[in-house]
Amino acid sequence: MLATEQDTTANDSLDEPEYTRTIVAGKLKISAKTLVRYLAFGADYIPVLKAYVSDEDPLNGKRILESHIKYLEEIQYLKLHYLPLRVTEILNHKYTSLESGLL
Repeated sequence: MLATEQDTTANDSLDEPEYTRTIVAGKLKISAKTLVRYLAFGADYIPVLKAYVSDEDPLNGKRILESHIKYLEEIQYLKLHYLPLRVTEILNHKYTSLESGLL
């Protein structure tokens, strides 16, 4: 259930469904607190997740776009199946190469 390179070009249209953190946590079958941790962790590697995390207020209340849930699913999958160092390496490699490919 990993996000692919094609998924990074998802259209952020005005019609795209948005969900509260509680609903997203329920979809992923995790606590809201764990979701916040995933967002904070993922924002260091996945640029689109930075919109949901701010230094002043980690619970900025912004609703999560449906197309961005796949990144949280990817983080969840990696954290369940790999050691923390390996998760960092995978995300760093994948999203650093994607960013440089988009420039």
